[in-house]
Amino acid sequence: MTGSNCVLVDGEVKSLRMSATQDGQSTLVHSLATLLRNNGEFVLDGSSTLTLQVTCLQHLTHLFEQYLISRTHQHGFLALPSHPADTTSLLQVQFLFDMLQKTISLKLVHPPGARLQSIVKIFPFKSLKHLELKRVPPHCLEGLRGVYSQLEVFICSKSLNTLEELLLLCGGDLSTALPWLELHTLNFSYNFISSLDESLSLLNPLCELEHLNLAYNNLRRAPEFGLNTRARLVTLVLRHNELESINGVEHLSSLQCLDLAYNLLMEHTQLAPLSLLHNLNMLTLEGNPLYFQKTHRNSTVRHLSPQAAFRGLQLDGSTLSSTELAVLPKPRQLIHQMSQTHQVAMAPEQTAQDMSSGGGELSDSLSIIESGGTRVYRRKSKVRLQKPKTSHLLTITAHYTACS
Repeated sequence: MTGSNCVLVDGEVKSLRMSATQDGQSTLVHSLATLLRNNGEFVLDGSSTLTLQVTCLQHLTHLFEQYLISRTHQHGFLALPSHPADTTSLLQVQFLFDMLQKTISLKLVHPPGARLQSIVKIFPFKSLKHLELKRVPPHCLEGLRGVYSQLEVFICSKSLNTLEELLLLCGGDLSTALPWLELHTLNFSYNFISSLDESLSLLNPLCELEHLNLAYNNLRRAPEFGLNTRARLVTLVLRHNELESINGVEHLSSLQCLDLAYNLLMEHTQLAPLSLLHNLNMLTLEGNPLYFQKTHRNSTVRHLSPQAAFRGLQLDGSTLSSTELAVLPKPRQLIHQMSQTHQVAMAPEQTAQDMSSGGGELSDSLSIIESGGTRVYRRKSKVRLQKPKTSHLLTITAHYTACS
């Protein structure tokens, strides 16, 4: 029985033909050891990703368990003897184990066809910061609990039915996983996720998540996040889902890039939550039913935050024109509207001293009191209002431009 395994280092693909015999394993070890001796510096500094087929890693972990370590000592960095007393082949196995312990970026791939059923162990990888899985069912993955707290980038495609399988249960480890302390990029696109559990909202408060990609799933609503993630998230990609509403995105105060292409958004009134995204600089709505309306761009602009729109926001890949921006109030008009809104909303018991701290302009204040179902309008005396600060209208010079 023969199979094919690929190792990719810095864009270079090597095919490793191997069999289940000892000679086949020896060929695998020799070929991979040679490849890493020639390109190992790129793997060790994280500039290149080491890509292995699942069967290749399974053979390697079998050799490690057979010749180097016991199955009960697979946690933590392991220092091996510098001069093993056995053959050259064993020396190569030791070299490979040492390299895998220091590998920073790993991609595991199971080829199309039969679904993977056997266990895949990643215990040799002690230094991982970037992990990518393709067609690896979560219940088959063991060893994630040893590295999840240090992962910065986690990508998983064509494997998942729920977020909980990896984010809360750590795959086949079935252990509680909350402190994803270093995670800043999570890409679970091209999966089979139809509903969202509490995994994202339960991420550890110290989580650094900034970029989330859930494209090409079957989601019907936008994800919910914990308070810390709401304040940090910069990029949210939800293209090619089944969204009929985007309620909830208004809480993402730092969001700069929002990709909602190819969903089921029918009317522009459904875009109302966008008015609170003051840092947004890229919005994609292509492929939604509303996108094909003749007034699509103008209708969309009416629901944008003026602060974001006037800073050069791109809608469906094009910067808003002056004609499109004309439907929005100018920054000075916006300040005036904010001032008027503030005046009407003031409670009647507030005093002039409560409302003013320094110089301002004199303005009438109209308060509304409800008594017994009857509204009584009472015009108050002249009060001094503080001018709203306009520092939040300053241009942001650094933009995140890649959505996918």
